[in-house]
Amino acid sequence: MFETKRIEILEKRCAKLQEDNKALSERNKELETELKNLNGVIEAANNYADEHAKAMRLAAESRDRYDLAYKQMMKLKKEYEQRMEKVLKGFE
Repeated sequence: MFETKRIEILEKRCAKLQEDNKALSERNKELETELKNLNGVIEAANNYADEHAKAMRLAAESRDRYDLAYKQMMKLKKEYEQRMEKVLKGFE
């Protein structure tokens, strides 16, 4: 009698564990599918991050070239102004 009761309890426990295993297997499949779907998003985000970093480097390089050109232009302007002052003083 005691042995029969123990077998029934173990069978119920086994059935419960099988249900849990089935539910967890289904959830695992759902998560794998979701992960596959998100891989595309993750890859796109990584590509965006790479492209953004490239654009920022280009912007920084462009800014540096702009600053250099501006400094050269201001230097030329100053030289031009000095030469013009000499020319104007020569007319006086």
